[in-house]
Amino acid sequence: MIPSVDNYQIAQNVMNTLVKKITRRSNEDNAIKVLRTVIANLENHYDFINYIQIVDNRYNDDFNLFRVDKNINSVPSNFFYNAINDLVKETIVQLEHVADYFFIREYRDSLGSKNEKILKEKGLNLDILQSNYILERQHMVIIKNDEVYQHVISTLLRILNKQFTYEKAIITMMSILSNLSKRYDFLNFISLAEIPDHKGSFEIIIYPDINRVWSLQLRDSIQAIIENTRKHMQWQQTIPFERMFKKEVGVNQVLVLERIGIDFNRLQYISKKENFKEITDKTLYAIFIIVSRITAESYAIASMDKIIQQVKKHYSFLESLQINSSQYNAGFNALSIDESINNVDSKELGHALKEIIYYISKNLSFQDKLQFIELIKKNLDNDTLSALEHIGLNLHILELKIKNI
Repeated sequence: MIPSVDNYQIAQNVMNTLVKKITRRSNEDNAIKVLRTVIANLENHYDFINYIQIVDNRYNDDFNLFRVDKNINSVPSNFFYNAINDLVKETIVQLEHVADYFFIREYRDSLGSKNEKILKEKGLNLDILQSNYILERQHMVIIKNDEVYQHVISTLLRILNKQFTYEKAIITMMSILSNLSKRYDFLNFISLAEIPDHKGSFEIIIYPDINRVWSLQLRDSIQAIIENTRKHMQWQQTIPFERMFKKEVGVNQVLVLERIGIDFNRLQYISKKENFKEITDKTLYAIFIIVSRITAESYAIASMDKIIQQVKKHYSFLESLQINSSQYNAGFNALSIDESINNVDSKELGHALKEIIYYISKNLSFQDKLQFIELIKKNLDNDTLSALEHIGLNLHILELKIKNI
């Protein structure tokens, strides 16, 4: 059932999120220019769109860049949502290079689950919009999966060879592909084979079946291959890893990779910090401290054990977390984390920690639930909070979700 909310509230939330996201990606001048153009383009189809006005109040007491007239509540629901759907889509078109796959994802997350649900049930599915965006960008250039993998893997082998012998670079890449094939089975269509009569020389063999892989899987698997390669290296070069990769792969391939949604910012993060064991330990300890204040240390660690066992069903790498049930009285000391967690995909770790926090919060009282995320933030240092953000765990968005449980 759709939560009760009027046109005015939806328009306020949609516009406020658009302004914030456009401003963050570019600046306020661009936000004003783009949204004014969008409103003007929609006037021929929806005369009531004038109830939404773009204004420049940056130098007055009112800093809002838009106003919504409450008369918009008189517009029939079907007409209103058709206009809102077109407004969001047209804005993304007008933003051109400023908007990308990540803009749509950030916009969806910032809207909050309640508003996203309303828009989805009224015809604006932001997940589908993400997929269509990538597909449209792919059609702008001819993209063949096998060629993309060929360029990426050969580039990564050259970079690995800067630190390791050629033979070890090959072995490392084979290991990365083998481990990731457990998650992306289509990577079995890729192999590294020794060239006959050329001892020590290898070629990359990619079977045509890989061209049937869906674009989102293509993006996720390549992101994982690049990130896992970075994790295997102690990067000592003066040029950052992500910049070296772009230089080696070439401008044209960088364009292709960006259009399928590869996030090079995540590579910058991995270059700076990759100790997932430390991040996980600090996050779980913060949760433990909060829950133990509400109950007792033994009950807190027992509750965490139960939740982690539940989440393990979806994230097998959490086997690297072990809580000794016979040592509950030892509190947090009953938990141990294996070094192997440093090799997991950052995005997967972010999802797993998010689920652990979410399910633990469901067992809290209403009052404790309201301040749970805020207390987690207070018990974590800024570096860890930044690290959680980089692996996809947005505590602000999670807080909104928890408060709506």
